[in-house]
Amino acid sequence: MSGLDIRTQERIFNKAETIHKLIWSEEIKDSSIMTFEILFLTIALRTKSNNIQWLINKAHYSNYEKSLEKSYYDMIKGYEKQVSNGPQSVNGNVCIRDDIMGKTFFWIASLYSEYQDGACKPYHYRKQVKERIEIVRRFAVFIDNIDCD
Repeated sequence: MSGLDIRTQERIFNKAETIHKLIWSEEIKDSSIMTFEILFLTIALRTKSNNIQWLINKAHYSNYEKSLEKSYYDMIKGYEKQVSNGPQSVNGNVCIRDDIMGKTFFWIASLYSEYQDGACKPYHYRKQVKERIEIVRRFAVFIDNIDCD
């Protein structure tokens, strides 16, 4: 939310809450889902695009750096560098940490890669998360159907 005025922040939180209630009726106690939703909406608002796949790629994206501003872009890309459990990998996919940031980036990857054997390229997560992947995918589809502000 860095650099966003309070009204814009409220709008993002309200939109995330509304969409979440529309796509999932049960209560979920996983803060990484909320973090994913807020990050998705914030990035979509700032870049005017619902494509956030660049967040999980190692390449540098100057067009996103420009639309987000360099310091914000660097901060977000820095978060992605912190998601792994060190040099561990499974079938070429980086093992993510079992924390809010690791799971948040795993949810992003799940939008662009099929979930197979605990992996959504380029990440591997050791826990069963098929139901939660369904939530984040529904969220992204719903956003695509309304707007990206």
